[in-house]
Amino acid sequence: MALEAVAASASRACLRTHDRCRLLSGPIEVSVDALPTPKNDPLFGQWAGVMPKLDRLALETKFVMALHDVSRRNPTSWRRISAIGARTGIKGADLKRVVADVVAAGLVEQRADDPRVIILTNRGWDLASS
Repeated sequence: MALEAVAASASRACLRTHDRCRLLSGPIEVSVDALPTPKNDPLFGQWAGVMPKLDRLALETKFVMALHDVSRRNPTSWRRISAIGARTGIKGADLKRVVADVVAAGLVEQRADDPRVIILTNRGWDLASS
C-alpha cells in the first residue's frame, strides 16, 4: 500500500510540473498573415533554393569538421582535399583559399610530396573535438 501511495504522489508531482510548464509557455499562435506571400513580400521566391554564400570562417570550420568526421576511425590516414571539398560542397577557388587558410592556421597539415592530401594536426583535432 505504501508503494501505491508513493507512485500516486510521484504521478501527481509530474502532472503538476507538466501543467506548470504548459501554463508558463502559453499557447503558440502563428498568424498566417505573418508568412511571406507574393502579395506582401516583393522578394518572395527570389531566394528559393539559393544558399547564401558563407563567409571564410564558416567555410573553414565546415571543412575542418568534415575532415574530422572522416578521420575519426583512422586519424593517421591522409585524406584527399577534393573528397573533403565534395563532401562539404566547397569547390574551385573557395576550396583552394580554405585549404590555404587552414594550413596557415595550423589546423591541417598538407603533405609535402603530394599537396592534394591533408591530415588534421593536434590543434585541428582539439578544435574539432570541442
